[in-house]
Parts: sequence; C-alpha cells; structure tokens
Amino acid sequence: MRTVLHAHGVLDRNPAGHLRVGSPAYTIPRPAADLAPIRQALATPDPVRAAVTALLVFHALRAGEVRHLTLDQALGAQTGPPRMPGRTVLLAEPVRVPVAAYLAHRSHRWPGTANPHLFITRRSALSTRPVSRAWLYRQYPDSAHVLRSDRIVDEVQAAGGDALLICELFGLGVKAATRYTAAGPAAPPTTPREPVRGRGSPALSISKPARVWPSSASHAP
Repeated sequence: MRTVLHAHGVLDRNPAGHLRVGSPAYTIPRPAADLAPIRQALATPDPVRAAVTALLVFHALRAGEVRHLTLDQALGAQTGPPRMPGRTVLLAEPVRVPVAAYLAHRSHRWPGTANPHLFITRRSALSTRPVSRAWLYRQYPDSAHVLRSDRIVDEVQAAGGDALLICELFGLGVKAATRYTAAGPAAPPTTPREPVRGRGSPALSISKPARVWPSSASHAP
C-alpha cells in the first residue's frame, strides 16, 4: 500500500518507520512428538536409512555434517574418534551396527568409486561430490532439526542442565546451549515417555571424562 501511495506522491516517507516491533521470539526446543517413525527407521532393513537415522538420532549431527561425512571418518571411528566441526565423535555401539551394515552395502555396490564421502548414490558414485540435500532428506523420518533438538533436550534432562557438557557434546555455542538448558529441565515431558535412546553406550569422547550416553537404539520397535 505504501509503495502505491508513494508512487502517486501521497506519501513521502514511511509513517511506520519509527516503530519498533522487538526481536522475533525463539521457539522453545521440545522433544519429538512421535517416536514411532524414528524406531521404524532405525529398525528398517534399508542400510542407508538406518545408518543416516542412527547418526542423526544418537549423535545429533546436522544434515550438512552427515552429507560431508567422509569414508575415512567412518572407518576411523571403528578404532578412534572422528573429528567433526567443534567436537570429536565416538560412535555409540548402536550406531556402529547400522554404519557397518551400510559400509558393507556401499563396498558391494560401488567397489571402485573414488568418492570420498560416506554416503553416496548412483550418481555421486561417479564423482567426488557429496549427496544432494534432497536425497539425504528422503532418508530419515523427520526434520533433521527436530531430531537434533530431541536428542539435545534428552541429554539436557539427563545431565541436569549442564551447559558446558552440552556445548562439548554437540558443538554448540554458549548462547545456543542456554536455549536448551533453560527449556530442558524446566519442561519435562507431560506424560511418561518410553526412551528411544536407552542408557548405556558411550557416544562422544571429548576432553571431559566419558559419561553414559543415551543409547537410543534400544529404539526397538
């Protein structure tokens, strides 16, 4: 409306330009609402879907981190922790199983590929590029952001709101970690929630002594 009025010479400036509407409100991180699709994806015989989902659900990797994860990092995780931006990840045992199954699938289907990335497709196997965002999106049951938030909220509740631990485990800055610590312990689930993560497999090895991590793959259907 202002553009039209200004074009006709009715207004010479924006009358609402001096108004301040404040900063946008940030959403409060919440656990995933429906865990059934996550369990189904972890239990699927499809090695690609199971491995991608396990990495997202257990270790809260970002979709971009999964896309650019290299074969050397995955193979090195069998004997030592692979480096990720801002953190070191030691694959939890429930993640090693689907990743090993995927590695066998990858080796059998594309034995001669020169693509250095862990996840490849029929097309990307002929190049050295990572898989597309659209392809990766089809491999997991929910938004990567939702899965990451669910995992971090779960850890916040288990760790009693330890912001430093959250920063180290998930590669977050202090401000981002505070969003989770402020919302997590103060907003537990309203109904009993059967854990998809279980407790018992070490997942990340950082500078702090190892602690027992939620091992979601008890994600048993």
